[in-house]
Amino acid sequence: GYTDPTLNDTTARTNTGYIGGHLYGTESAGRLAPYALAAQHNKPVWMTEWNLHEADGSGSAIWGNPSNQAVWDETLDDITRTVHRSMEANWNAYIWWYGKRFYSFIGDGEAAYGTTAGAPLKRGYAFSQYAKYVRPGYQRVALTKSAKASPLEVTAYQGGGKITLVILNRSAGAVTNAVLQAPQNVTKAEYYLTSQNANAASQPTSVNGGQVTVSVPARSISTVVFTL
Repeated sequence: GYTDPTLNDTTARTNTGYIGGHLYGTESAGRLAPYALAAQHNKPVWMTEWNLHEADGSGSAIWGNPSNQAVWDETLDDITRTVHRSMEANWNAYIWWYGKRFYSFIGDGEAAYGTTAGAPLKRGYAFSQYAKYVRPGYQRVALTKSAKASPLEVTAYQGGGKITLVILNRSAGAVTNAVLQAPQNVTKAEYYLTSQNANAASQPTSVNGGQVTVSVPARSISTVVFTL
């Protein structure tokens, strides 16, 4: 990698706080993976920029429509999936390119693209499934999945007396009555869902000791927060 010489140089490494990089071309080149040399030297890895908005083709007023299929497919399959992959690779931060723009989290009001200035967009709700509930200082923790959960892409985080799971279901089928097992009793469970037709909407859960039961709709991203 480009930063290997820096990490292999004792003086340069001592003066390096973290390793930053962008995602452009990274996944297609097979580089969206743990950075062993950074881990060896205890250097955090930050994803410091990425942007993708090809859903509108040559440009059309689809971005303000909260249920637009093309926008949702790109958001789920390309955007939030790279957050999941980055976290799985033990990267420490994910920083999106632009917060207020027609293709981003908050509309900028540009008439050609159909957004309202200041209004939350579908991509913003999807990103909030990570950003609102996985807070600074949390640590990603290991998990195991049963065969029933095989369609789900899940990462888990712990901090502040909570365990937070972010769940992507990019498949065409729902996973109903999925049982989530915590390492200790759960005093409260919260469950929030974003899909083509829902925006960070609260969902029902069932709590029994250290087990929480939820149903995960097809083509969705959701967050389950255990208070321990």
